[in-house]
Amino acid sequence: MGQGNSITSSTNRVTTETYQESQEGMSLINSLDSARLAKLEVVHRTERDYKTEDMLRREGSKDGEKLFRQLLQARGLSSNAVDRVISNWSSQWRTHIAGLTLLAGYLKRINQQLEYLLNLEQPQIFTENYLEDVINQKCSDNSVKNQRCALAVLLKFMGYPDQQINSDQQRRAIAATLVMVFTVARLAELH
Repeated sequence: MGQGNSITSSTNRVTTETYQESQEGMSLINSLDSARLAKLEVVHRTERDYKTEDMLRREGSKDGEKLFRQLLQARGLSSNAVDRVISNWSSQWRTHIAGLTLLAGYLKRINQQLEYLLNLEQPQIFTENYLEDVINQKCSDNSVKNQRCALAVLLKFMGYPDQQINSDQQRRAIAATLVMVFTVARLAELH
């Protein structure tokens, strides 16, 4: 009888260990599945961004550059001054111009001319409506941020005060983001 209990006890222990191992295996499989799904989502968003970039390359981003130049010249900047602004941007220019090309498309969709941007009473409301349209078009988070930044830079160059471009909440978020970026950069330097 003593042997029967030890065999049952050993069998229970083996069964329990096997069950725990299978649960750990299932947990690992679930983690891998979650990672694969997350990777697929990132790949999908990246592909969507590449499609947008390809479209902008095909169009040559001419609408965005035209929008930028016309609005700044309408505010009184000479074409040489606009050229100097563009040359100082170098690598950022492509990002901003891509966002402004999409902005030019948005203005066409809502049947507005460039002059509409010159006379905005509440640029924040226009910005929010534009970004809502961008989000509804299923643009990636990064694309939305780039477009918001491009529009904010354009409005600043057009002479709109920062208080009209960004709300208090947005300015706080920008400040918090800058603090986080600085902190991460500093930590990277230390390691």
